[in-house]
Parts: sequence; structure tokens; C-alpha cells
Amino acid sequence: KCFGLGSSGRLGSGSTSTLGDGANEMGDNLTSVHLGTDHRVMSLTEPGRAGAPTGTAGDGSVSLTWAAPASDGGSAITDYVVEYSADDTTWSTFVDGTSALTSATVTGLANAAAYRFRVTARNDVADGVVSTASATVTPAAPTTTTTTTTTTVAPTPTTTPPIATVATTTTVAPTTTTTTTVATTTTVAPTTTTVAPTTTTTLAPPPAARSLVLRPFAPLATRLSAIQRRQVVRFATTLTVDDNITCVGGAGSGPVRLLRDLARSRANAVCALLARRVPGVRTAVGVAVSGKVQVAERVSTPAEAVSQQVLPALVVNRDLSRRVLVVAQPG
Repeated sequence: KCFGLGSSGRLGSGSTSTLGDGANEMGDNLTSVHLGTDHRVMSLTEPGRAGAPTGTAGDGSVSLTWAAPASDGGSAITDYVVEYSADDTTWSTFVDGTSALTSATVTGLANAAAYRFRVTARNDVADGVVSTASATVTPAAPTTTTTTTTTTVAPTPTTTPPIATVATTTTVAPTTTTTTTVATTTTVAPTTTTVAPTTTTTLAPPPAARSLVLRPFAPLATRLSAIQRRQVVRFATTLTVDDNITCVGGAGSGPVRLLRDLARSRANAVCALLARRVPGVRTAVGVAVSGKVQVAERVSTPAEAVSQQVLPALVVNRDLSRRVLVVAQPG
């Protein structure tokens, strides 16, 4: 039995009707599909759970490694979604592009704060189960050594000039002579020079942008599921009224007008929920028709971001099919 989008007869039911998006269309109401004989059916599913990551602390960063899942679900793993949390409750996605490598370096972290990390394997079917969280890792600035140098000038040796001899001869009686000797000694005091220690000033890192990629919407659905709503609510706890929020809906491949309208409705729903959770926050909505979006590093205003179809953050080629990307940047 098959259900889903029925265009081009892809369900094998003999029609192009979409099944599963209305009442009384699932379960016993679905007709069996005859697959014929001498055919092999390949089952594809999401990948298994990746191993818990281990991290090595750096200056405002943590280098992570993890083990690939035992099963890729029959479809090659295309990416790993890396998340981090400082309170084990709110998890943020580290935007590092698309990579199937089992390692990553998470940057933009605060030194002296403890973080946990987790990863999720992704293939062309869906995301797998999120991994177990790592042990806490605390980024730290490199140790700064201050050296104080003291220079001591050796004292000048004491100089004793030649003794001047003044001879006075008085004749009192024959064969009697009196001699008087005068000696002068000069001492120079030692000089000490001290060099002051060098002062090192460390500048605080600038605020970092945050992002969230929602789990995929069901085909033709525009309302947030319970899981998606929890994702948005958790993300809202990281926002302030000074943030600029942009929601981009991914249309994916298919009928352009229909999927574009669906993507815009989904993005509007996400931004509307964030605006209710954080009153006064500035929001903007965009659509990625191709399913991938190249986001510029920074623009002057949210209005300019929408007119140029770019966002105020750097996100490289993220697959957004039936998903919504949320980017928050400090105002």
C-alpha cells in the first residue's frame, strides 16, 4: 500500500490523486498496489543513531569527533547536524554547511562556560535519531604569561685617587725632619633600573548569530507539529527584542507555485509563533524555491535582506526541502 503525493502516477494506484492528506484515506481505506513479479523492492529509511561525540576544548571553540551510525538506512549519509547546549535544555544548531565527515569544530562559544554536544545523521530520506549528549567541555582562552624584567646596573668601582704627599720640612735641630700625608677617597653610589611589567588586554568576542532548522513538514501541511512547536519554543528562549529574525521556507522540487505558497505559509507560521513568544522582536519571511539557500554574511536592515533575497548571517547550501530555516542576529 502506498500513500503520499500522487502526481505522475507515482503511487501505483492507477490515478494521480494524492492520498493521506484527507479523512478516511489511510489504513483499510488504502487499496493494495500490485507490484508484479520478478521485481525487487528496496526499503529506504533514515540512518541509525550516531555515536556520542567527544570534544577537545579550544579558545572559544570545541573540536568534536564521533562514530558513524551502524546503518545508513540504505541511502548514503549526506550530512551531520551538530547541536550544542549550555543548560541541557536549550539546544542550538551549529551552522557549518553540509558535510558527511565525522568531525567538526564548533566556534563562537563563550570561554569558561561548560557545553554538551550531540549529532544527528541525515540522508536523502530523513534525519536519524539524535545521539547521546557528550560529556561537558569548557572552552578556555590560552594562558597568558607576563614576564617582568629587572635590569640592575653594577655599581661603579670605588676610585681612589693617588695619594698626594705634601712634605713640610722644619729644622728644629740638626737631623730632625717632620712629614705630613693627606689621603682623599671618592665613592660612587650604584644605580638600579626597573622595567614595568607588560599589561595584556583581552577583547570580548562579538555576539554570534543563532539558527534553527525545523524538522520537515508533512507533504502539503502548513501547521506546526508538536515536535516542531517545541523546537521553536526552545529557540525563542535564546532571543531578545533587539534580535532580527528571518524565517526562510524551503519549497523543494515539484510544482513551483504550489510549493512556493506552502513554503511561505510555513515560514509565516514559524515567525508568527516567535513574535508571540518574544513580543517586539523584528521578523522577516523568505522563500528558497530551489531547496537550497546561500545566505550573505551581513546586510544593513531586515528590509534590505528581503529585497535582496539574502539573510543577515552565513549559512551555506542548507537543504531546506519542506523545512524552515530560522536565523537570529543581534540588532
